[in-house]
Amino acid sequence: ESSAIRARRTVRESTMASSSMRRAFDDVVEKVARAVNGRFPEENACSPQENIMRMRDSMCIMLSGRDLQLEFPDDDLSPRFMFDHPSIDSMAKSLCGMCGCPYCCAKEDAQDASPPQTPVGATTARAPPDVAEFTQL
Repeated sequence: ESSAIRARRTVRESTMASSSMRRAFDDVVEKVARAVNGRFPEENACSPQENIMRMRDSMCIMLSGRDLQLEFPDDDLSPRFMFDHPSIDSMAKSLCGMCGCPYCCAKEDAQDASPPQTPVGATTARAPPDVAEFTQL
């Protein structure tokens, strides 16, 4: 088998893999958009890259967060999830494991790390996070 044939096969296989990954990501984007925009008229729908905080108040975001939890029952989504990922696209990336934000990385780091060994009765001071908590403007 020639190297050109192998190269074409490799390109075809990687294209198929990336297209199936893209379809899976698009499915997640669709589910997130349904949760975020489902309760609202179409003219008030958020686009995937739009900052939801500019379109919705806190109550609407909390309602959409509940809808998001219903769309993704296997994921343990915190009530802060939509505040930490303020667009449909960023939420979908986080749900697909493609997000590099401190919130998502902190979860992965916490799962990989073993619990610290502290003496009984000792207290440990926690360092403040590098990212400030969300405050609505």
